[in-house]
Amino acid sequence: MCCYAGWMILLTVALYAFPAWHVVLYSAVGLTSAGAIGVGVVIWRPRRRGLWLLLAGALVTFSAGDTTYDVLTGVMGQDNPFPSAADVLYLAMYPLLAAGLLGFIRCRSARGDRASLLDALIVTTGLTLLSWVFLIVPYVRNPDLTVLERATSIAYPLGDVLILAILARLLAGAGRRTRAVELLGVGTAGLLVADVLYGLIQINGSWHTGTAVDLGWVVFYAAWGGAALHPSMRQLTQPRSGPPTEGGSRRLALLALMSLIAPAVLAEESARGTVHDAPIIAVLSGVMFLLVLSRLAGVAARHRRAVARERGLRQASAALVSAADGDAVAAAIRTAVGQLLPPDMDHRVILVVSDGEQLRPVGPDSVVNDTLGHSSGDELLMAVAQRLTGLLRPHDTAARVGGDEFAVLIEGAISPAEVDEVAERIVTALATPFTVDRGPVGGGASVGVATTVEAADAAELLRRADLALYAAKAAGKGQWRRYQATLHTAMVERMELRAALEQALAKDAFTLRFQPIVHLGSGEVAGFEALVRWRHPTHGLIRPNQFIEVAEESGLIVPLGSWVLERALVEAAGWQPTPGRRRPYVSVNVSARQVRAGGFVEGVRAALARSTLPPQLLMLEITESLLLRDDQQIFADLTTLHELGVKIAIDDFGTGYSSLSYLQQFPIDVLKIDKSFIDHTTASAKQTAVVEAIIRLAGTLDLQVIAEGIQDAAQRDVLTRMGCPFGQGYLFARPLTGPDAARRLLRRPPSPAAPSPLAALPSLFSAGPDPAYADVIGKEAHG
Repeated sequence: MCCYAGWMILLTVALYAFPAWHVVLYSAVGLTSAGAIGVGVVIWRPRRRGLWLLLAGALVTFSAGDTTYDVLTGVMGQDNPFPSAADVLYLAMYPLLAAGLLGFIRCRSARGDRASLLDALIVTTGLTLLSWVFLIVPYVRNPDLTVLERATSIAYPLGDVLILAILARLLAGAGRRTRAVELLGVGTAGLLVADVLYGLIQINGSWHTGTAVDLGWVVFYAAWGGAALHPSMRQLTQPRSGPPTEGGSRRLALLALMSLIAPAVLAEESARGTVHDAPIIAVLSGVMFLLVLSRLAGVAARHRRAVARERGLRQASAALVSAADGDAVAAAIRTAVGQLLPPDMDHRVILVVSDGEQLRPVGPDSVVNDTLGHSSGDELLMAVAQRLTGLLRPHDTAARVGGDEFAVLIEGAISPAEVDEVAERIVTALATPFTVDRGPVGGGASVGVATTVEAADAAELLRRADLALYAAKAAGKGQWRRYQATLHTAMVERMELRAALEQALAKDAFTLRFQPIVHLGSGEVAGFEALVRWRHPTHGLIRPNQFIEVAEESGLIVPLGSWVLERALVEAAGWQPTPGRRRPYVSVNVSARQVRAGGFVEGVRAALARSTLPPQLLMLEITESLLLRDDQQIFADLTTLHELGVKIAIDDFGTGYSSLSYLQQFPIDVLKIDKSFIDHTTASAKQTAVVEAIIRLAGTLDLQVIAEGIQDAAQRDVLTRMGCPFGQGYLFARPLTGPDAARRLLRRPPSPAAPSPLAALPSLFSAGPDPAYADVIGKEAHG
């Protein structure tokens, strides 16, 4: 930019210092400006390059006109040729400039920005009157000019007024004024001043090149080339939005000045004794009056909307404070949105929710409340709100709508791409950990986006934002999704799946598969993990990841979990290994909702009694999220089960909010390392270090370790060298049916002459039996 400015100054000085080189130097000025636009397009890569290339073409055309005029006068010896081929090139510049600037307006300005359009029209009307009286009328009334000369002379001020009107609309639009826009304004002002002076001089017939008037065109060239070299040139082809502009003191002063032009011209002509332009003054005064009246009507309407908006926000706040449950919160939000979003207002809505469940007390803020205290939870919510509002424009609205859920209202959005950009910024910003008084807290959010393009009213808008949110949460942590029509179909399918689940539970349409858990050194089976499958009448065998989430949301996970536990214990009770080998245990996954449902311990105890399986041969797999809540009842239930002989395992260890404190506080026996860590143990040194650290931590705390998802022998060997005793995965066996699992136990030991490797290991199930099962355990010990 500095080099360009220095070069243009050097050319300008040379232009006046060496008049004989005027043709070459003036052409260099024009071509340098056009070349600067080309360089700016290559460097900054604007979204719509063609618009800037139109401006470059306009500058080349204008420069060609200068060169043509200089050739006609300097080389061919013509004296002030007018009109000439140079005028054709000069006038051809205006359509190219207009096309480029109008393209910027379409890209940058908000639809429905009526206030900016009216402001631009008011300025244009005032300047049109001045141009008519002082530039156009002298040409029209000059009897010495031919028709072609009159038309050409009038075309220049009309072209200038056109460009000025378009630029005024661009400057008056929403969004912060950038340096590139300011440079375009400076260049246009230079063009306007030079053209006006050129027209006045042409009337007197004394025009020649090399005067101070040429500086106006030099400023035009230099400023427009500089606008393209500035980084803000990209923003001219990017959507910009903002509230309808009411304007500051300078804008109001300018509009007032434009409104006074007509009476000032009338007063000036009256003072000279004859009013020559009464018809045009009357017409433009009427147009000005209507424009100003329309502008004032828009200001009054916006003020009424602002008052209604403030009233609606106060009512919504009061309703939210008094809301006692999720339905009341949802009703308050629908009422507020219905008031804040009139049908004719162009707007977008973004619904933001962290990874917790919607309108439920289970979420990251609840975890912080339970682990760090309610003051830290409140501090976290305030930090989220501050970070969220910092991403928004002043006229956008953000509100907490319950639990860990926030909603954002984006008004005046130009295009869906702008809303997508906001959603991306929110996801990125909330992924950064927060700092509260008790230390850092992990962040993360899911975002659902819906717009009025897809919704007829506020209630439908919220429903569709919810659907988009579900899709974002299903895609994984830290994702955002826009509403699509297919989401509605997916939700209908989800509801149908829920109904089918209820029928499947009633018809006993589920079955179990058992995946062996083996000793990595010998391959001997230590136990089996029970995995539920759904025998769907039309879709066949459905895996858990396709229906467990629906079961969790609907609460059906509680009866389904009870069925899995009951059936797994019955199957495990019938397993008998070959002589000399330990009897295998069965591992059953239980959900947090199942444990919290009440009566869980009694249910486990009753299922064990009905199956006659010793408690020491049952392991329950729970997730880390269950332990993060400082719930004394959960602690008591797990302690009771542990005292009974049941083992407790942490499933997918390391993928959630891992904490050393709960490993010491709760009765945990086993850590199961998630498959995502195992997948890269042979290729990633960092992953290998993480797995090794977990194994060492478990050894320090006297916990056993099971590695999940072992796919090949290389992974097994690495884990064995680390000291991991147990594992499961497709390397050893895919999930088996109950009879296949029983037959697997009847295989001969890997080394018949050697004792079972499990016999020399500290057993996962070495705790003493519960007295109620002493007889069973005694019989098992004797063979």
